[in-house]
Amino acid sequence: MTLPEFELAAHLKAICSQPDQDTPRLIFSDWLQDIGDPHLVAWAEFIRLSIDAYHAPDRVIQNELSEKAAVYANQFGEEWIRILTANRDLNTSVIHEFERGFPKVLQGEPVEVLKFVAATQNQIPVSELRLEEPEPIPEFNRMPGSVFPQIKTIHTNLVTGDKFLWLFTECEWPSLRKLTVFDHNAITPLYTLASAPDELLDQLNSLSIRTDIGVIPIHQPWELCNELRMAELKTLTVISSYFYGLHFVDWLTYFNAPKLKSFHLVAGALDYQALCRDWYETSLKSLTKLSLNQIQIARIPPHEHESFRWPETIQSLNLNHTLLRESTVEFWLILLKLPLINRLELNSCMMGDAGLMALLDWPVLSQLKVLTLDENFLTDESAAALATCNMLDNLQVISLKHNNFTNYGARMLRKKFGIRLKLERQI
Repeated sequence: MTLPEFELAAHLKAICSQPDQDTPRLIFSDWLQDIGDPHLVAWAEFIRLSIDAYHAPDRVIQNELSEKAAVYANQFGEEWIRILTANRDLNTSVIHEFERGFPKVLQGEPVEVLKFVAATQNQIPVSELRLEEPEPIPEFNRMPGSVFPQIKTIHTNLVTGDKFLWLFTECEWPSLRKLTVFDHNAITPLYTLASAPDELLDQLNSLSIRTDIGVIPIHQPWELCNELRMAELKTLTVISSYFYGLHFVDWLTYFNAPKLKSFHLVAGALDYQALCRDWYETSLKSLTKLSLNQIQIARIPPHEHESFRWPETIQSLNLNHTLLRESTVEFWLILLKLPLINRLELNSCMMGDAGLMALLDWPVLSQLKVLTLDENFLTDESAAALATCNMLDNLQVISLKHNNFTNYGARMLRKKFGIRLKLERQI
């Protein structure tokens, strides 16, 4: 059945112009329902179920609604895509994920993905691209640069060289707010981003750099990245970044991000010189959230204690999967002067009872509202210490899952913390 082109175009334009709103999608589903063709009625029901699943109060209900919606998509999905693409000769295999009844995420080779986006703007409310190179990498058949106003998020996977440069210098992304870059060498995409237009860098809210082990020589000319001013950047994530020959704090001096509030480092290495370095020389000076996961942390020598300082603006500290034995807690965590901290996450840190006892000496413990200590080999000795500690009275949530408490230890903890406690049922 052929749909009235003018009305169809008007509905799709309304959906694309208000991608975060449900109302235009529900109006479109009512219009499909009124037409009455079976595959259009199925599409209408798919849209309604997808919206209900998106707003479901829990994962169980969400999965049930998504499964019902998938029945319609499996039967009629190809016909709906044909209508949305107006029978154009496009590679529809790049459609990766639906949300609230329409394609939201495209994934595939960059040129193929961007051809699809360029041909369907104002027809399909795509907002996220996952760009990745196949193996072997095909020849780069450059397409003219275009403007992509609806794209808010881009993930790139090994898209480097001329193609990466083309993406961010010849194409325009006025709504882009979140960028994830993966490359074997962390510095390659940074050099390319340094060549990107200032307006692109200034509009990013979130940047994630994911690398393999990046072996960076000490003479690397990092000053070439000094133009990386990101006026609106609030979140920076660096994953798998063992930067041999250069401390990550030194690396951060080349970022100019005055509004940065959240920094997340995964699988990196810190020695005490990096920790004692004046972080106020970097964009980390106003952090409110710091996450250091799977980090190698050296013991700080006593003569360096006075020079050890971190931004006092930190409110949330996450050290999950970072080894924190008793001596590490005493000589590292206790040294932190964090007057605003209210959330501490120390999951899977192998603390043991001795590490927990050292933690309870932290002067600012009474400020915490959230404390998580899952998977730390804690026993009833820790349970007794927690149950008698008066510095934890302000906690709103304390999580102690997957430790080694007996029923006796669990009862002590439940008596102390009541509904604030997250603890699995003891056998």
